[in-house]
Amino acid sequence: MRSTGRCCARDEIGKGYEVSKDSKDSIIPITDQDLADMPLPTAKAIEIITFVDREARGFPES
Repeated sequence: MRSTGRCCARDEIGKGYEVSKDSKDSIIPITDQDLADMPLPTAKAIEIITFVDREARGFPES
């Protein structure tokens, strides 16, 4: 994905887990509650690999 140089507003940022690179439906949204329910001590650490366009990935509007 190429950079647009545009800053993202807080409401445009979401969390998700990519299960496959083969389709646009391969990212599963993750909520703050999902993270809070994780039993692992590392549940509060997230590695951001890249940002994706919300509309291109089919995420619903907030």
